[in-house]
Amino acid sequence: MEVPFRGRYTPVDILRGIIYLSGTSVFWYFLRLAAVVAFLVIFVGYAVDVFSTPADSSVRWMRLLRYSIPLIIAVYALGKPLVSVLQLYLEFGSKGERSRVVQGEISPSGLRIDLSDTLGVQFSWDAFYQKRVTADLIALRTMQGVPVIIPRSFFQSETDWQTAQNLVKNRVIEARR
Repeated sequence: MEVPFRGRYTPVDILRGIIYLSGTSVFWYFLRLAAVVAFLVIFVGYAVDVFSTPADSSVRWMRLLRYSIPLIIAVYALGKPLVSVLQLYLEFGSKGERSRVVQGEISPSGLRIDLSDTLGVQFSWDAFYQKRVTADLIALRTMQGVPVIIPRSFFQSETDWQTAQNLVKNRVIEARR
C-alpha cells in the first residue's frame, strides 16, 4: 500500500524534526542556552570589575585570562549542540525546502520524495538508521546524515497518516536488524 503525501514545510516543522533527530529534548536546549548566556553575563561582569579596580595593567589581563580559558571551554561544551542544530537547520533551509512544495509516497519498499518535476529521491528502508515518530511528525535520518522530515499536515487523511506512521515504525526497525 502506497501512501502519498504533499505539502510545504514551515520553519517550526523543520526545527522540530531536527531537534527530534538530535536526541535531546527542547528543555535541555533552552537550559544550555540559558547557561551560555549566564556564563557570558558573569564574564562581562567580572571583566568590568577587573578593569574598574586599580591594579597594574598586566595583572588585570592575567586575572581576566585566568577565568577566560574555563569560560571558553564551558561555552564551547554547552554551545556546540546548539550550533550543530542551527547549522543543520540552515543547511536544510538553504536548499530551498522551506519554500518548495514537497511530495512523495511511503510504501512497503521505501520512501520516495519528489522535490520537483524532474528531481526525485528514492530511499529504501535500510538507508535509514535513525527515526522519530511522534503524533504530528515523522523524522528520519539516512546513513549519509540527510534528514527527512514529514509533518502530519502533508497527509490528506488520518488513515494515510496512521498508515505512514506504521510503515515507518515497522520498516525502519527491520532495516536495522
